[in-house]
Amino acid sequence: MKNIIYVLMIILFSCSTSKVNVVNKKDLDCSWLLGTWKIVDKEDYEKWSKISPTEFMGVSYDMSLGTATIKENMRIYKSDKNWIYEARLKVDSVMTTTAFIRNADPIWNFRFVNEKHDFPQIIQYKMNADSSMTAQILDLKASKVINFNYLKVKSK
Repeated sequence: MKNIIYVLMIILFSCSTSKVNVVNKKDLDCSWLLGTWKIVDKEDYEKWSKISPTEFMGVSYDMSLGTATIKENMRIYKSDKNWIYEARLKVDSVMTTTAFIRNADPIWNFRFVNEKHDFPQIIQYKMNADSSMTAQILDLKASKVINFNYLKVKSK
């Protein structure tokens, strides 16, 4: 009987001390993101397309001059165990690419973090109950936060 108690104690102890990382186990559901989104009260848009089950492409553009001026190319893809958000834009006539790693969050559908980037360090998106979308870029301390409120103008 003592042996059984010792074995149970060892099993319980080993289970309680083991670390389990389930943050990125679940695949992203990007289906709601697909289509064209317009920032409320602006002529700025984001258009998202599905390339494969593990890759999505987006483009941010401005239509205020009557033609599309591309501001940024985005990509969400699965790399090994992590989902990556990649932003590609022109800074001082040079194309730069910055990658952010998914950090699951109970409020935001997508939350990606790059602690080494100057700004933003966090990029996050969520679908709202009224079928609008909120995107947010911020620093790690949330001392600088920029919100973008979108309405869907075209599906897929």
